[in-house]
Amino acid sequence: MSTPRSLLTAARTLGREECEALAKRALSFATADQTRITINSGGRGNTRFAVNQVSTGGDNYDATVAIRSTVGKRSAVVNTNKLDDASLKAAVQLAERLAKLSPEDPEAMPELGPQTYLEGKGWVRSKRQDTGSKGGRSTTWCLVNPKVLSG
Repeated sequence: MSTPRSLLTAARTLGREECEALAKRALSFATADQTRITINSGGRGNTRFAVNQVSTGGDNYDATVAIRSTVGKRSAVVNTNKLDDASLKAAVQLAERLAKLSPEDPEAMPELGPQTYLEGKGWVRSKRQDTGSKGGRSTTWCLVNPKVLSG
């Protein structure tokens, strides 16, 4: 069970540098012909209303890593939300074992080589100062319309 956190702070999501470090850690355990790491990180919130009042509220945060291992024309995917080294290594090893057991895919295509991407212009980081008694701060990332940024 996780420990409760203050509702005055925003749920934490992984930043670009953290995702890159996590992907490199997972790839360091890989021995398959090809390995793809996909990372999703985010939070959700909910509020319940009863008799025109807020009755409960909550949020959760999760980060998941999908590991796709390819051996020849065989592949498998394993998902985990445990981000420590031992769990990542176990997930990579499981993906590789499952790939060796899976049937060959006659339409299998190789992964793309290393890619270079421009920094996205659709994400804006904004800080806001809460006016609550605790004076908490939160950082918010949001996706905005690219036309707004260029115009």
